[in-house]
Amino acid sequence: MKGKHIICLLVIVAILVGWLYLVKTNNEHWNESMEGRKIGKEYSLGEEVPLGESIVNKQAMRGYMVKVTNFEIVGYDDFLKENGYMIDNPYEIPYEKLGLVYITITNEDADTEDFPIINLRLTTLDSCQYINKDVLMVCNESLPETLMVSLKQHSSIDLLLPYDLFYDSLGADWNRLEKTAFYLRIATTPEELNIKIQ
Repeated sequence: MKGKHIICLLVIVAILVGWLYLVKTNNEHWNESMEGRKIGKEYSLGEEVPLGESIVNKQAMRGYMVKVTNFEIVGYDDFLKENGYMIDNPYEIPYEKLGLVYITITNEDADTEDFPIINLRLTTLDSCQYINKDVLMVCNESLPETLMVSLKQHSSIDLLLPYDLFYDSLGADWNRLEKTAFYLRIATTPEELNIKIQ
């Protein structure tokens, strides 16, 4: 009888050790994958970011600078109402919140005048958010429908970029959005460039 108890105890200890090993290995793998997603350069809110050798939408961006001056999270309906914006929603999508990125784009001495803002992404470690084109157009009346900013050399433009924030995509972060780390990803090739905006 005593021998059976010892065998049971040894089996339980073996299972526990195996479980602890799997948890440790899984956590290490998760941490490595998180670090892997931070590859590239990281800049701060208010810092001018030179695009250098970056390629955006198959276009060389040498000579352009990007700076985020502010970021805030607002309710979708509240934002439209407060600013008197009217937007039809034919698909009746229940928009929830917007991440508002206030940005300045400068053409220092770039050969190309077109800057594709649609390629700018709002990201967290676990998600990627996209620009709401309808809100973008009412917030920036001078913006062409191509969503390409046309800037001559030595000129700049201030824009408000509204990103859709949905519970489904932000999941566990939803109830702590004000404390979640948000980044504006401005380029991925040949190196990822991110501005930490919150």
